[in-house]
Amino acid sequence: METIQDVSVEEVFNTNSHILIAFINCEGQTVSYKTVIKSLEEFTIKVQTESPLSTKDIASGMEVTLINLANNGNTKYLSVVRVLELEEKANLLILKRPFGVKLGFQRRYFRVDTLLPMSYTCHDQTYPGTITNLSEGGFWAVIRNNSDIEQGSKITCEIDLSDSDDSLFKAEGKVARIQTLIEDDDIGIGVGFNELTATNRENLIKYIFNRQRELLHIHKDRNKKK
Repeated sequence: METIQDVSVEEVFNTNSHILIAFINCEGQTVSYKTVIKSLEEFTIKVQTESPLSTKDIASGMEVTLINLANNGNTKYLSVVRVLELEEKANLLILKRPFGVKLGFQRRYFRVDTLLPMSYTCHDQTYPGTITNLSEGGFWAVIRNNSDIEQGSKITCEIDLSDSDDSLFKAEGKVARIQTLIEDDDIGIGVGFNELTATNRENLIKYIFNRQRELLHIHKDRNKKK
């Protein structure tokens, strides 16, 4: 299990607490900053980094993981949030306030927003869908509602990873969550991958890194136009 229990945001991320923030930069590298929480407000959390911020690494709109180590050093309080603003000269990051915190023993997967065509097979029937959020651990997809799919269903999926040398990604997974959407005939499903092959994992990580880099460039371009 990635997480074992919920804990309160105020308990973990209170003012003057020392935490880490971690994310994937435009070079596909995992970067972390040591920070101090300056304030926890209704909609935001403000943190100040101990070392100089670099806009080459981080930009508004990016997803970062807040990490607060437990006293024993083996567990981590985790929450994934988005960067709203950054003040480079003050080494200050203004982040979206976490809505929840998890206590986990394993590393948190980085997720990227995307629009990827996919198909999945359930009970020997194949259906189309679109992945809107993807990580090394699984995905969220929008599909047409059908009676075959339910929470706990085992599926085989094929995803077109256009950034990969072997663009057709195939893997088995399990439906962990189903959500009814506003559109009458569409539902959202959260799927966790089963054990991935080394090639599948490599291709998936490559896509996620490239997508993170693409999103970073998009945010930088938008900021320049403001």
